[in-house]
Amino acid sequence: VCGVESPHAYLLLDGRTKRTTLFLLPRNERRAGTDGNALTADDPRTRALTAAAAVAPVDSLRAHLARAEAAGARAVFTPFT
Repeated sequence: VCGVESPHAYLLLDGRTKRTTLFLLPRNERRAGTDGNALTADDPRTRALTAAAAVAPVDSLRAHLARAEAAGARAVFTPFT
């Protein structure tokens, strides 16, 4: 658990490099009207507020996992419904 309670947020923990990457949705004005000041991938304050080594848009998660797998990492993906 990383403490970020945001819809569609994912946290990638890299045990080899000891880095965390937080994946969040980009800012959406329509969603901001209902969610308020939710953390977003494109907000420069997000990294400082979460202490994540990196913050990226959630649509880049698949590419990050593919690169990690190509580098020999074993990945575990657990979907929550």
